[in-house]
Amino acid sequence: MKKLLLIAVVIAVLLASVVWVGGCKRSPTYGTRTGAPGARRAPAAAATPTAATIYTCPMHPEVTSQKPGECPKCGMALVPKQK
Repeated sequence: MKKLLLIAVVIAVLLASVVWVGGCKRSPTYGTRTGAPGARRAPAAAATPTAATIYTCPMHPEVTSQKPGECPKCGMALVPKQK
């Protein structure tokens, strides 16, 4: 009985780790690569930036930038800050 419980726990841990690793570091532009390796599509909101636009990460609002790019913490695209 203890052996069966141990096998069930090991399977549960392996399954949880596969799901966790599979979801890590997915950027919003995942699967949209075109052209050269590492090339990504520019966000649609970044097409018409203004001089006073501040960009921020949706997940980390403390991360701000004067230009569009990626969050250094999670890799998500920075979006224009809403007023």
